[in-house]
Amino acid sequence: MLEAKQAVGGRASGGELDQLVGYQIHFTDLFALQGARAALAERQTTPATVTALLYIRDCAGCDQATVGRLLSINRSSVMKLVDRLELRGFVERCAGRDRRSNGLYLTDKGRRFLLEVLELLKKTDAVLCQNLNARERAELLRLLKKIGMGAAAGAGMTAE
Repeated sequence: MLEAKQAVGGRASGGELDQLVGYQIHFTDLFALQGARAALAERQTTPATVTALLYIRDCAGCDQATVGRLLSINRSSVMKLVDRLELRGFVERCAGRDRRSNGLYLTDKGRRFLLEVLELLKKTDAVLCQNLNARERAELLRLLKKIGMGAAAGAGMTAE
């Protein structure tokens, strides 16, 4: 039985898992999402909802199916998500590429809300990266993007 040399963040440290990049990314992601969820809860939203709003803002006119693929959720779940966003006045459905689909557009209220929650996420990100200087943070982002591109290519996907 392996004994942990020390406990870091409530987990064993000093073993083989410390050498696995995927494990380190996953474990850090748990902290990142926990902080993001806590910050976003005060605005009654979630990281997935913010991701959807960002995509709708950046790809104005996209359809629900595309948002669902981005979030890896089924048609029913994305429909419920878009219904909630529309009910809150953040998104509007307009004529899409064809008669069978609707294009999704952020409203002014949705844009303001997105700016507010992005500020909350920047604060949680600052806490997450508090032990990094600006150069280290930039390098970490560069390396994570590089890892993501390699992982996506290995899975037959494209990282954007």
